[in-house]
Amino acid sequence: MARFFVKTDPADLQNGRIIITGPDVNHITNVLRASKGDGLVLCDGAGTDYDAVIEQISRETIETAIRDTRPSTTEPPIEITLFQGIPKADKMEYIIQRCVELGVRRIVPVLTARTVVRFGSARDAAAKSARWNRIALEAAKQCDRGIIPEVSDTVRLDEALKLAEGFDLKLLPYEEEKEGSLRKVLREYQALPGSGGRSEGTLDRVEAVDGGWCGEAADSAKPADGDRYGGTADRVEAVDGGRCEGTADRVNSLDGGRRDRIAILIGPEGGFDHDEAEKAAGAGFVSVTLGPRILRTETAGAAVAAIVMYELGDMG
Repeated sequence: MARFFVKTDPADLQNGRIIITGPDVNHITNVLRASKGDGLVLCDGAGTDYDAVIEQISRETIETAIRDTRPSTTEPPIEITLFQGIPKADKMEYIIQRCVELGVRRIVPVLTARTVVRFGSARDAAAKSARWNRIALEAAKQCDRGIIPEVSDTVRLDEALKLAEGFDLKLLPYEEEKEGSLRKVLREYQALPGSGGRSEGTLDRVEAVDGGWCGEAADSAKPADGDRYGGTADRVEAVDGGRCEGTADRVNSLDGGRRDRIAILIGPEGGFDHDEAEKAAGAGFVSVTLGPRILRTETAGAAVAAIVMYELGDMG
């Protein structure tokens, strides 16, 4: 059956009704040629689907009767927020489309030192944000999302790092990173205590590269070199002097249906400068490499989101 996002009214829901308004009325009546008695799937954009039957059609509204209510089944078991350095031209639109299709829940446009795009006024920024959210809506319709992912207002990097506080895992793909493996970080995170859920507290042992164990807690471990410090350490000193691989410094329980929250921070064209990378590391972002090839900014976010969904979500 055809599926549409709708705004639901509590009073209508209580009476077993949903009233469709706006452009979808024309699409349902004149494009789909639907008529009284035909079925539709209506989604409230917040994770609930309604099987409904058309009862009445007018020029501006379609009245439907709810036959069944169920949770949307297309939302992943994790919540990814993409903090995206704003790229040039229309690349942001492409990023939004691909990431919505992949299951990203929220996209935060970020201004960085190497961002070329600048908004002339608050009105320009608001207009751009409105367009980006329309693109997210259309992408959500196309791929049967259970929610409409939000494209937030544009923020500067410092504010983006504050918004990422409290996330369970924070990833920083960085072209100057040579050793931190995204695969290893994700699989160690997945193996944290509580299969299928995450235990409350800190990761007090992380696996060494040579298969041994490290003696320090990941959230308080001494950096293994001058480029590692604070927050979540992805390399710490092993007891025997070797190197260890660590991941998140704190993870929260998934009991009660809570999903793990994953943050991905992507730079614009030219990436992040050294000071920005240090700030992100200090805020708990784990620096990872995406391999020997440099990815474009419009490729990187979708690539990381797909890998995270494969390892921790519902892809594959």
